[in-house]
Amino acid sequence: MRKVDSSGLHFDRAFDFALAFWMLHEVPDKVMVLAQVHASLKPGGRFLLVEPKGHVSQAAFRRTLELAENVGFTKSSDRPVSMSRAVSLLK
Repeated sequence: MRKVDSSGLHFDRAFDFALAFWMLHEVPDKVMVLAQVHASLKPGGRFLLVEPKGHVSQAAFRRTLELAENVGFTKSSDRPVSMSRAVSLLK
């Protein structure tokens, strides 16, 4: 687990998997975060994006998914997560 600040992720290696759980809707610059997660994953790496249904509408989640696809992610599958909207993305 890594805690990051507003200046970026600052990872010194590539990862197989990343998880953003109930937090991306709080980030002012979603494109920056999504691009940095994408850059920090190994080729074929997976990113599980989970947002709370109570705070993130289906339309807002779709817009976030479009941003993720614009930075290079491919939707792999929807994932059932209680009280959440979730998707597995592939680098």
